[in-house]
Amino acid sequence: MRLLFGGGTSVRTVTLHVWTDSGALDPGTEIYSGTFDITGADDSFSELDLSGMGVRVSGPFRVGIEFTAGGLPSVASDTDGSISAANNFIRAVPGGWFQSSSLGLSGDWIIRAVVTPDVDAGVTLDASVE
Repeated sequence: MRLLFGGGTSVRTVTLHVWTDSGALDPGTEIYSGTFDITGADDSFSELDLSGMGVRVSGPFRVGIEFTAGGLPSVASDTDGSISAANNFIRAVPGGWFQSSSLGLSGDWIIRAVVTPDVDAGVTLDASVE
């Protein structure tokens, strides 16, 4: 998993979630959850290495970054229109899931899942080169 995590240089603990994609507002079944420490950097991607975690997907899936506190550093976003902003979601507590655009946010979060083929069972999420 690669993400641009900037706006500050401190270390933040986040939880990475991977779900099947239900095709609805709420994600599908959670297939992975793990905690990572990420150091903010404006000029380089951070990698969350899942290659040894046995995370396998065989169809559409969603990834999410859970924060335990507000502020920076945080996941960066772009406004180049290359990915549909309607594919970005926020889980408000309380409140549930929302499309980020319905809460006034624009742009796409710069989070990229990287997958490698696994001849035995679909594909495996890892942190190899895109």
